[in-house]
Amino acid sequence: MAYLGVDTSRIAGTQPLEMLLVSSGSPDPHSTIIIDPRTGVSSWSYKGSELQGASTGLVQPLGEEGEHIVVTTKERPLVHVLAVHPKDRFHQKCVLPGPVSAIASDHSGHLLFVAIKRQLYSWLLSTGELLSVIDAHYQSITKVVISDDDSMLFTASKDGSIHGYLVTELISADREHTVAPFCKWASHTLSISDLKITHGSNPRILSTGTDHIACLHSISMDSVIFKASADRPLTACAIDSAETRIFISTEVGNIAQINLFQLGPGERDILVQAGDENNTKFRILNGHSDEIVRLAINTDGTLLASGDASGKYCIWEINSHQCLKVSTMRSTISTLQFIPYWKTITGVEHVTKFRPVWNLRREPTKCETLAIEVSDEFNSDQKHWNGVVEETIDQMLLESGSKSSAQLQWEAEAPQRKIAKESAKSLNDVSKEVITLGDDEDDAPEVGNKRRKSGKNNKKNKKNQKKAAAENALRKEVAVEESDPVVIDDSEEPDQKIVELQKSMKQLQAENNKLKEINRQMYEFVAKEIVDTDK
Repeated sequence: MAYLGVDTSRIAGTQPLEMLLVSSGSPDPHSTIIIDPRTGVSSWSYKGSELQGASTGLVQPLGEEGEHIVVTTKERPLVHVLAVHPKDRFHQKCVLPGPVSAIASDHSGHLLFVAIKRQLYSWLLSTGELLSVIDAHYQSITKVVISDDDSMLFTASKDGSIHGYLVTELISADREHTVAPFCKWASHTLSISDLKITHGSNPRILSTGTDHIACLHSISMDSVIFKASADRPLTACAIDSAETRIFISTEVGNIAQINLFQLGPGERDILVQAGDENNTKFRILNGHSDEIVRLAINTDGTLLASGDASGKYCIWEINSHQCLKVSTMRSTISTLQFIPYWKTITGVEHVTKFRPVWNLRREPTKCETLAIEVSDEFNSDQKHWNGVVEETIDQMLLESGSKSSAQLQWEAEAPQRKIAKESAKSLNDVSKEVITLGDDEDDAPEVGNKRRKSGKNNKKNKKNQKKAAAENALRKEVAVEESDPVVIDDSEEPDQKIVELQKSMKQLQAENNKLKEINRQMYEFVAKEIVDTDK
């Protein structure tokens, strides 16, 4: 390992803005590493024990937070997902319909696009559902890229064609129609070896093929706006964020730099002699002796990373064309990508916000499971967003022909409302039949033509009033118990609900009859006491 031209002691204690993800197709441990491009020091590595001796294929980060990465196996229909944080032991694997030839993920890490032979699979990682499967090309797909805003996805194939798809159509719930590409380019005659996309809402697509041609496509113009022909087959390409420099590589290890800002207005189709080291028009970078398979440029366009089939990778400074770092892996470089600085690789405390469901379905579904993620950034009005979620669910239920949540809740509470109504009616009937004994003499019930006398009989009357008050309290407690609603589980059978309702009605009738009997006995007792006293 060598790192030239930079005093590493001056940047040893600072935090980098970007890291470099490097992976090689080797079954040996630590075939996937993350290094600091400024110093060349490895900050994280994947031992690979979960692969069980299989060779590492492609490595794809899920989202921008760096919580999980996806690792495929070479020539095997297996795909693994694992946590990046050293203290997080999360790991799952899944069997796919075939070996993976290309893979891409959106910036949230919730959508995964996988190319298997000539088909493109789209999975929703929140539920594991397979959203769509399309026959994208006539031959096997070699590359898949997605735009910065996650709105467009492009595929390249061995048949030399490039297709562009809208992500909304790929993940749509409508399975009755075939997803068609919104753009098609057939600018190559042989297999496409690499495909890159620029940043922004109106990106450009750069492609290289084994037919010695590199093409830059415009989506808005739907045509090729720049074409470069080389003297050798082209194996990889890269374009900076400013869209001012293009890098193309050959099978002999040469890298040609094309400065677009130096070309004239009529130079839309040029010839590049990538094998000529004395080329004065285009800068040639020589640092590899084998076929270059991967090229990558960092965000600010100052560093270029290159990897070849022998496992050697280099980091170049673009302005000075100096090779800053040279290192080797044990097999062909399969992944070479600049990534943001992930806090998960440092080992500090980190709470995982999202776990992918790795039970990936193999048949398309109709969104049987609804996945809703609550954002932490919009908590100022929680009631408002709860209402929005409920309205969204009700709208989806109505569109699918089902009843809304309010209707379902109203039907579920119907038995309780019926029982409460019957209980209230029973209480009204009981209150009408109960005789209340007052304190005044005029309130005493008449027996024949006689009324209760005052004076010496007041003590007995007070005793009777106390008994009547106690009985009234007892009746109120019974009435309260009767008014309690009967909770019915919606999961029970209809016959069982009817039986329980009938049983509850019988209990209410029995309690009502009991109260009537108590009232009759009290009336007879008071009347008898009054008659005896008069005698």
